[in-house]
Order: sequence, then C-alpha cells, then structure tokens
Amino acid sequence: MSKPSQLPLYGLLLCGGRSSRMGQDKARLLLHGQSLLQLGLERLRAAGCQQVWAAGDYPDVPSLPDLPRYQGRGPLAGLASALTWAPAARWLVIPVDMPGLEAELLRTFLQLAADTHIGAALQHNQFPLLLASPAALAGVQQLLADPDQGAASVGGLIRLLDLTQIADLALTPPEQAAIALCNTNTPQEWQAFCRAQPARCASTLPRHTEPHSLFVSAKEFAP
Repeated sequence: MSKPSQLPLYGLLLCGGRSSRMGQDKARLLLHGQSLLQLGLERLRAAGCQQVWAAGDYPDVPSLPDLPRYQGRGPLAGLASALTWAPAARWLVIPVDMPGLEAELLRTFLQLAADTHIGAALQHNQFPLLLASPAALAGVQQLLADPDQGAASVGGLIRLLDLTQIADLALTPPEQAAIALCNTNTPQEWQAFCRAQPARCASTLPRHTEPHSLFVSAKEFAP
C-alpha cells in the first residue's frame, strides 16, 4: 500500500459558486494584475501540485465541472467531481476567495500534513485542505446523500473524516494570519483586503456598488 506522500499531488481551486454576496464572479477579481482564478491555479502549481483544476465551468483554464447529480450543492460538489476523477491521489484544495494564501504558505501546510493518512485542515479554518485517501470520496458522497442538505459542508467533511488539525499559527505568524487566512466574500471584505495592501489589488467590483460602502477599516481583519 502506497504511503500518502507517494501518491500524486493534485490541486483543486474551489470556485464557480453564485458569488451572490460579491455581486460578480469572485474568480474574475484582479490581484497582481491577474484574476484570482489564474492566480489560485498558479499558486497550487508553485506549491508542488502536479496538475491543477478549477472546480466549475471555466473554458479558459483546466476545470472540472460539477457532476450533474450534484450541481448547485456547493463546495462538496466540486470535491465530488475531483475525487471521482482521481480518488487515489492527494488533493490540495483552496478556495478562490482566500487571496492571501501564498504558495509558500501552501508548501508549509503540505510539509506539516505530510504524514497524515486521510488528510488535514487548519484548526480554526477549513482551508487549505488536504485530502489524501480514497475514504475522502466516500465521505463526500455520504454527506451529499444526507437528506439534510445542510450536512453537506466542508466543515462536516472535516469532522466526518476526523482530519488532522494543524494549528493556524504553525502556518503563519499571528501578525500575518489576519490577511493570509481572510475570506473575501463581499465587496466590503475585498476592499478591506485591498486597502491593507493597495499596490497588489485592482478593483473590478460591480458599478452599482456604493463607493462609500466599500472602504471599511482593515481592522476588520484583526485577530
């Protein structure tokens, strides 16, 4: 039986959701002059993934559309497609809306999770996520089959598989964690991220957004 570290390492960028709170597809926001879609895939490659895909229907990049029976079921639908395609692989999974997850942090996470036999997640964050066993596919399918659709969540999968929990501060120091591990799900959160590092972002928010509502304090990201 192969050790987890001997399995191929693939990368999955979770995107393709409704992005209803952002008002536009988060994958098309710009950082470093690149879309978060392109940047996320590049970071997965730089972290050591042999092949990378976006979860969703993105014809301009390698992508894995949701299986028809799971369409509209959120992040677990994307995981189901990836794990069905390659169940006997390690999957490094990140969401498109965590723009502070640099490749160096992902490499550190993989080093800390190298000896796990099922996978790993951060103690207080769902991502980055490593799934390293065919048991992960069975877990995803079990949650997606649950009559309670609320059970089909990444948090539920982490608990079901009893994944190894890695302390957040083992990945990044506290003064950097607020930016490195932040989610940008709304225009306010995206602009707060950009204000914390203005040279790196280009705002591509919908025109109907009120300008004064965008500029919130970067204290929003304080630990």
